[in-house]
Amino acid sequence: MRRRHAGGQHLQLHAGALQHDGDPADLFCGREETVPTEGPALMKIPALLVLIAVMVGGTDTGRAVTAQERQRRLQSVEAEIAVAVQELWRRSLRGLQGVEVVVEDMTPMATRYGLTRTQVQTDVELRIRRAGIHVFMPDEVLSTPGNASLYVNIHTVFGDGPATGLVGYSIDVELGQAVRLERDPDIWLPSAVTWSENQRGLVGRTQLHAVRAALSDLVDRFINAYYAANPERTPVQVPTPAPAQRPRKEKRR
Repeated sequence: MRRRHAGGQHLQLHAGALQHDGDPADLFCGREETVPTEGPALMKIPALLVLIAVMVGGTDTGRAVTAQERQRRLQSVEAEIAVAVQELWRRSLRGLQGVEVVVEDMTPMATRYGLTRTQVQTDVELRIRRAGIHVFMPDEVLSTPGNASLYVNIHTVFGDGPATGLVGYSIDVELGQAVRLERDPDIWLPSAVTWSENQRGLVGRTQLHAVRAALSDLVDRFINAYYAANPERTPVQVPTPAPAQRPRKEKRR
């Protein structure tokens, strides 16, 4: 239920880690896909808000802006904001030496249906290693500048009543690292989110493997962002080891 940083320190509560029972649709109520509002993205937000006010509100050469035109302009501005935020977040990965992988516990129901924390931890670490990015051990990350950790939280809601058999899920993948405030470099924070991706969906109870596949897509986005920020580093594809073959039994004559 708590976010863990390097070395096992519990730093802050994460609401998404709380267990939830009931209708899977509740997982999405009141939560919309929005442009991230944490980390270095905030540096550009004030100017972008001014841009929104100019483009969306008011009149255009004396002509009243229709609701349809206002909506179209708003969507255009939102797209521009998303691009700016992604660029800022990608820059925060520049020079990153590696990451520690921190995975929240799964709910008992998720574990019962085959989605375990150990399984997810192994999936993420293996995918990152195969891409050539170093995975820190808890004691190793403490001695590395930035104390970077890739935080993974999978929140599941198992439906009941008419929704029995359905599972709503929410996946958050965040890169947290130590930062200093620009206005006062003496203020140091052990972990702040500088990159983030998330995904939500609905699957059947026996299809939780689809949640792992969705997580793999988010981890791939992190890998792509990492190499976009570090173009001098060449991605390394570690070959998947061939499955061990059982020795053949000799036929008795």
